[in-house]
Amino acid sequence: MRRFPTVNDVVVWTEPNSGRFWRPQQGAPAAYEALLARCWDVLHALRPTVNVIAASAPHSKPAAWYRGLGAALRASGRMLPILDTVGHNAYPARSDERPDAVHRNGSLDEGDYAGLMQALHAAFDGTSQPVPGERGVTIWYMEDGFQTAVDPGRADEYRGVETDRHLSTDQGAQLAAAVREAYCQPAVGAFFNFQLADERDLGGWQSGVLWADGTPKPSYAQFRQAVWDVDLGAVACPGGPPGE
Repeated sequence: MRRFPTVNDVVVWTEPNSGRFWRPQQGAPAAYEALLARCWDVLHALRPTVNVIAASAPHSKPAAWYRGLGAALRASGRMLPILDTVGHNAYPARSDERPDAVHRNGSLDEGDYAGLMQALHAAFDGTSQPVPGERGVTIWYMEDGFQTAVDPGRADEYRGVETDRHLSTDQGAQLAAAVREAYCQPAVGAFFNFQLADERDLGGWQSGVLWADGTPKPSYAQFRQAVWDVDLGAVACPGGPPGE
């Protein structure tokens, strides 16, 4: 942050509730809480307006993860927050799934906003950590995305074998719906599509709005329009106007 003074949003780790990125998982919530607290203190001392973002994955028991963070915070006796933004990855269970799909298997995807808020309240109510919607804290959907099949005419731009058996057939409509859904969730402050352009390796992610060579997919225009609609406040939310 000293070297690049325009950087103000700092994500601490990625998906620490997943054994793919944090091992061992035993004791991980307490270890991550300690890391967040240290980062929050150091970075806020450097710049009080910094945005310290905690990370989480949607399909690795996130509710239990947040309970663990809250328990560790209570045990520490800390009187300051540990995060400014909840950075939650909100991938669907399948790329052909509706963004507003609700899950009963412990996943907390975009359609499980009510469950995510319930988990955060259970974790942090009565602690020094405000929940989203309080004192400027929000949720950022740091990663969301719907994988598409490769246009046969562009096959030479890619390599390997596709591993997703449930590819999106209407990525543009799904992305537009996802952006508008996020806008209408009162405590959500940002939405990020992962990623901008496809990976060339079919074993990776083809959820971009650009093909691997950087040219727009058919979904690009719908995604752009949804962003414009949000920017203009032209999204009609169920039950009335949107939140923050």
